Amino acid sequence: MAPSLATLLATASILSFFALFPKAASRDTLSLGSSLRVESYQTNILQSSDSTFSSGFYEIYTNAFTFSIWYSKAANKTIVWSANPYRPVHARRSAITLRKDGTMVLTDYDGTVMWRTDGNFTKVQHAHLLNTGNLVIKDSRGNTVWQSFDSPTDTFLPTQHITDTTKLVPTTQSHSPGNYIFRFSDLSALSLIYHVPEVSDIYWPDPDQFLYQEGRNQYNSTRLGILSDNGMLASSDFADGQPLVASDAGPSIINS
Repeated sequence: MAPSLATLLATASILSFFALFPKAASRDTLSLGSSLRVESYQTNILQSSDSTFSSGFYEIYTNAFTFSIWYSKAANKTIVWSANPYRPVHARRSAITLRKDGTMVLTDYDGTVMWRTDGNFTKVQHAHLLNTGNLVIKDSRGNTVWQSFDSPTDTFLPTQHITDTTKLVPTTQSHSPGNYIFRFSDLSALSLIYHVPEVSDIYWPDPDQFLYQEGRNQYNSTRLGILSDNGMLASSDFADGQPLVASDAGPSIINS
C-alpha cells in the first residue's frame, strides 16, 4: 500500500530537520587566529585527511596535558611528537593558538608560554596536519615555513629526515628525558649515544671498532638520514649505501 500524504509530509519534515545539522567533517587545518582548547581535548583536535594521525591535547596523566601528535587508530594512541613532553600544561584554560603573527604558541592556564615555534613568519595562512604525521605551518603561497619534522622528540617517522641539527631523545614513564640520544656524532656518524650529566659515550656503532669496520664513512659532511615510507633507514655515512631495515618494514609501516 502506498504511503499516505501525512506520512510523506512527516518524513520530509524529519529530513529537513536533520539537514540543518551538517555532517561532521575531518579537520586537518588550524586557521590563522584559531585555537585548540584543553577543555575540549577529546573532540577539538586535528586529524590527517586519511585519519592516520591526530593532533591536539593529550592527557599524559590526570589533569596534565601535552600538545602532541599521535596514531589515531593505535590501541594506546601512541604519541609520535610533542611540543612540551617534559612540561605538561593544566586541564583548564590551556590552549594552542596559531597567532596572527604566524607563530604557534602553547599557553598554560595562567597565560604562561610553555612552547612556541621559532622563526619570523610572514603571510602565514594555516597549520596543516599531513598524512605523514608532520604538522606544518604554511604561508599564503603554500610554502612550509615551519614543520614538526624539524624538531622531533622521541620518534622518527617514515619520510622524516634527521640532520646535524636534529636529534631523538626518549621520554621516560615519568615524562623526563631518557639517557640516550640518537643523532650524528662529532665524527659525522649516525649514532646512539649514552648521555647523562658529565658522561657521554657512543653506544652504537660499536665504539670498540673503527668506523670503517662498521661500514661507516666518517668523512661525511652531508649528515643526512632518512627513513623511507617502507621502513628502511638510509644515512649519508653508510659507506656501502645499504640501508638499515626495520623489523616491521613493509608498505604499510606508517599505519602500524
